[in-house]
Amino acid sequence: MGILTNKQGFMYPQTPEGRASLLDVMTEPTHRIAGNSLIIAFEADPEVLRRYVPEPLELDGSGLVYLRTYDAIVYTDRMSEEDIAEERLSFTENFFWIPC
Repeated sequence: MGILTNKQGFMYPQTPEGRASLLDVMTEPTHRIAGNSLIIAFEADPEVLRRYVPEPLELDGSGLVYLRTYDAIVYTDRMSEEDIAEERLSFTENFFWIPC
């Protein structure tokens, strides 16, 4: 059994039907996402930040970095027809923004 893929290049889990991941729910035509976002700004050492910014980008000089956390849940019309585990409907992502 291989990894199933669709035309957009998304990779589904290695299951017989490929329907065991959050990606499966998020490719439904009726999917919607709701959630909470927290953004924290803090000052960082510009010398350290430069190591994370690829050439030819330059830091904006503010010295600020932003940490964004997004806690979300996915809704789809499929939920009215089948019981989908909460683990397949929710996700949290975190990332840093470095202004350039």
